[in-house]
Amino acid sequence: MSYAFIREHVADFPIQIMCEVLGVSRSGYYAWASRPESARAAEDRAVAAEIRTAHEPAGVATVARACMPPCAAMAGGLAASGWCA
Repeated sequence: MSYAFIREHVADFPIQIMCEVLGVSRSGYYAWASRPESARAAEDRAVAAEIRTAHEPAGVATVARACMPPCAAMAGGLAASGWCA
């Protein structure tokens, strides 16, 4: 997880500083970064892409909203408290 964080933020912070803060060695990070992607990681990435594609047309946020009762009808009056826009 630390190595993935470093890879994601390499443009924002120096690698050496991130390694020190996260308590990992630079050599360990570079060894991890140079390894080819595992078959499991590639499969997980492909499945995640399929899931995202399957949900795009449905509009997940729209479906979730359609399943929820209006804010005014919910206990506590969420609309009045500012939780529902």
